[in-house]
Amino acid sequence: MKGILLRILIACFVLAAVNASFGVAHASTITLTHDEELSVIFAIAGYGGGNPADDPTSISLELAGFAPAGTATAAIPGSSQSYYSGILLQGSVQSTDGAVSLPLFDADSWRLGLPTGDMVADASSGGGATVYADVAVSLNLSQSLFGTSGQAEFVIQNLGSELTIGLGPGYSISNAILAPLSADNGAIDTAGYLVSEQTSSLPTLPGSQGTAVPEPAAIGVAAAGGAVIFWLRRRIRPN
Repeated sequence: MKGILLRILIACFVLAAVNASFGVAHASTITLTHDEELSVIFAIAGYGGGNPADDPTSISLELAGFAPAGTATAAIPGSSQSYYSGILLQGSVQSTDGAVSLPLFDADSWRLGLPTGDMVADASSGGGATVYADVAVSLNLSQSLFGTSGQAEFVIQNLGSELTIGLGPGYSISNAILAPLSADNGAIDTAGYLVSEQTSSLPTLPGSQGTAVPEPAAIGVAAAGGAVIFWLRRRIRPN
């Protein structure tokens, strides 16, 4: 009987460790390792609920951070940008109850032949890393995502090697995780504010390894701008 109880206690401890969540609201950086997940809840300021003018039809995720020194880079076809070939994320936006979930679209991942939902980290000078992805939604789907609270959630899984999100000491994590929102009719052109962020460890399958992003044939690479203005650079770079 004691042996059975001991096995139950060990199993419960393992499950708790696997699904452990860590709040990062007061951190200036988040180091997301392989098989970790980052959850970011964001909200629309002044959301009324039920008012179509409050519902965005374009939802974006923008991350700024750093890659470990020596992380390999490669060129992105059809772009002047390079990316970290060992870093691969998977992202979605969902309602806070999980009933609605949509994969995010990263144009650089698309250029690399990766499926919707996969995201790569663009490389810039000094080890800077930036991620940009978005999704277009109908008005009805937007209302389903934000419900009556005006809140939604980004879920970001790390399928590759380590990535640090944040701008460093002296900067809040909210400076490095942005949620631009807009509407086709121009009613909305703003950014959601962060409500909470937390990381959690995902189960690691036996023999699993960090997933490397495929490297295409080399093309010209141009230096990127600073991480703080990366969203502006993204909007003016050539397709």
